[in-house]
Amino acid sequence: MKLIKLKQEKLVEEKAVTGLVATKIEYAVEEAKGKLEYTGPKLDPELWHQILSFFRWTYKEHQSECQVRLYVNVKLGRWAAWAFPQAAKTGMTARELPEQESEEKARERFAVWESEPSDDWLYFGTVHHHCSASAFQSSISFACVCTAPANCSTPPTRASKPSPRNSVMPTRFIFQGCFAR
Repeated sequence: MKLIKLKQEKLVEEKAVTGLVATKIEYAVEEAKGKLEYTGPKLDPELWHQILSFFRWTYKEHQSECQVRLYVNVKLGRWAAWAFPQAAKTGMTARELPEQESEEKARERFAVWESEPSDDWLYFGTVHHHCSASAFQSSISFACVCTAPANCSTPPTRASKPSPRNSVMPTRFIFQGCFAR
């Protein structure tokens, strides 16, 4: 994995004993190597199929991009996805409507996930599609990465039902300011 961007430009460490001494060290980073080791649960192929089916339906019905949020529950060892209300017929833009989720809708979401409401579910990314264009065609892909808590995936345009043998998908990942592809 190649580290592309680090938001922090300068690393500075300061220590002081008030009235006696103050120190300041500025580090100049010439080179950095990053490593990402994913240890969480795998995304179930059936869930991925449901996401892709939703994308196919929205494209067929609205000729528009759409997105789903990804949630992970480490304690249960599984992922879930949810499509919040979105603007339709937007072309190659996916935009959630600025509506606050009601308690009733939240309970519906947990019921679909066959789970009790719990803070153990962590919003950890988004997935969106690019209609009939290939992955990484729009600036929305990068904007998605910068606003989602962790990752953003764009499935291939002609994606079929995933198989355990072919589970690779193009992804951009950002975590605590580090951006990787």
